[in-house]
Amino acid sequence: MIGLISVHIGNLFFWLKLMGKLGKLWTPIVLSFVLLLTIPLIPFVQSTSVAQTPQPYGTMRMTLVGKPESFNQLTAAPGCISCWRIMELEYAFGLPVKPDGSPNSAAGMFDWIQSNANSTIWYFNVRPDAKWSDGVPITSADINFTFGFGSRYIFGTSNDFIGLSSNVTTVQVLNSSETEFVLNKVEPNFGLSLASQFYFTPVPAHIWQGTNYTSNPNFAQDVTSGPFYHLSYDGGTNLVLKANPYYWNGPGLAEIDVNFVAQSSQSATYLVGNQTDLAQVDPDFVSGFQNNTHFGINAQPDRGILYLEYNITQAPFNNLAFRQAVAYAINTTGIQQEVYKGYATPGVLGTGTIPPSATSWHNPNTVQYQYNPTMAESLLKGQGFTYDNNQQLHYPDGTPVTFKIYTDTDQTTDYLSAQQVANYLSAIGMQITVIPESLSAIAGSYISGTGDIRSQMMVGSNFSPIFALGFLDIQPGFNIYFPWFFTQPHWILPTSAENDFNGNTTIVNTSSNQTEVQQAVRNIDLLNSQYLPLVVLGYPYTVWVYRTDHLMGYPPPNSITGFDMGATSLDPATFSALQYYPPLSSPATMTTQTSTSASSGGDNSGLILAGAVIGVLVVVAGLVLRKRPKKAPAEVSPTA
Repeated sequence: MIGLISVHIGNLFFWLKLMGKLGKLWTPIVLSFVLLLTIPLIPFVQSTSVAQTPQPYGTMRMTLVGKPESFNQLTAAPGCISCWRIMELEYAFGLPVKPDGSPNSAAGMFDWIQSNANSTIWYFNVRPDAKWSDGVPITSADINFTFGFGSRYIFGTSNDFIGLSSNVTTVQVLNSSETEFVLNKVEPNFGLSLASQFYFTPVPAHIWQGTNYTSNPNFAQDVTSGPFYHLSYDGGTNLVLKANPYYWNGPGLAEIDVNFVAQSSQSATYLVGNQTDLAQVDPDFVSGFQNNTHFGINAQPDRGILYLEYNITQAPFNNLAFRQAVAYAINTTGIQQEVYKGYATPGVLGTGTIPPSATSWHNPNTVQYQYNPTMAESLLKGQGFTYDNNQQLHYPDGTPVTFKIYTDTDQTTDYLSAQQVANYLSAIGMQITVIPESLSAIAGSYISGTGDIRSQMMVGSNFSPIFALGFLDIQPGFNIYFPWFFTQPHWILPTSAENDFNGNTTIVNTSSNQTEVQQAVRNIDLLNSQYLPLVVLGYPYTVWVYRTDHLMGYPPPNSITGFDMGATSLDPATFSALQYYPPLSSPATMTTQTSTSASSGGDNSGLILAGAVIGVLVVVAGLVLRKRPKKAPAEVSPTA
């Protein structure tokens, strides 16, 4: 800009000097010509001095797996991934966190959360100028409706699945943006609990009050706080998301057309057939999109956890040396390569259950059980296990070591991983049989105690991990990782380790010192790696493939967040940054846009330029015509 102005100023001085030599006759013509040279700067100066608000434009197509059952956060099933992905594009959680544990303030409804010194009074403030998609301001009344006792929307009902309201005395609106929560006792994690994507998102009181909260799937046109809202949905395979014109970060797209498919394998087919622009793809299909300029790949690390589970109170799993032998016998890097095609972090790098990418909580000093079958055999022999002539492993009493590995048929990668585990354990002499069943059947058998599953092994995965919330990461795995909703007598053995675990848990739940809390979480991460209440097999990525033809603004490959904040939650900040190009695609559209801008006070640089040119020509013509009669006498010869 400065360089361009300098050039025009230099030209002006040149023409002024030239005018002095040409005389007064040419002065108005030269000045007019200089003005014409300067006119191109007018729209540039205007556009830089007055901010222009870009309008959402263009449509993106997105494919999700599974037909949604509900867009009501009170009734959507935890396993309905498509349900939660839509809701998290439509609603802003109070203050979601990124996978490394840092706050995702760009996506949050609260611009700050504070507490008193002992964390018994909490204050939540709605970000300035926040509005619902119908233009109604978002206020503390909405927060009070969602989390207060008066509405019985969450607090005081079974929907409060973590019992957050049990420690709340009063909820009070302080002003239009600030809400106060008074607690019965110290709870340093209350703020993050209420505001995180793990819990609930605030909803508009003027829409939900007076309704039967749990009977409505919310399929009609919604009023939301996120970058998009949905139009009427008939429960079929397609859904239209429209841009929320009042969202604080955009969005850049006018619309997202969502298509729901039954199988994840269909996503790759839709991408290849140009039927979608964005979809999550199974690891087996990713190679087909590599080195293809029409596609981009965004792999987000550690969005899930794959594990080998057992009941630590059952022999031989109550023997630490046996658990360590199992850990040494499994090649988690092999599972990463064979099953996930490299799109997973090997379990050996996060044996304490918190992966390396969760930098706020992961302990880098956790014990790593590198693949070492010789070490595994040595540990077993040290506990009295023996081998026969066929290299089959036997308990000290001579009984062959045989196990079943139950695994679910819902996730292909779980079954393939279970087969890999079976091969590794067979290599050290165990006799292993893989039993594939539905996840619901496995959970039902374990909870009811039917059959032998509680004394066997299970390979499963969870794609709703909570690695970014340290106070939840420390919970016993059987309280978190589905299907182990059966509380075992112990999480970690021996008793000394369990005492350490409970002591650090108390610090996390009562300390207001963030550094102290972080250290306690890391202590628990180390304990889990030392005593192996489960064996982490890996941390699968989510791999998103997108078409590059008409969209831009995709997250960088190495960003902390990509398309999702966690495997089941899309990141509204990312989607609000996406844009369609070219911005205008036809003469008809350009004509409409130009006339609209002129009538609404938008960018009128075209009209300014045309008017200026006409005005200059009129001035020049007038000056020339007005001067000609005065020149006639001067042209008469002095001698006439």
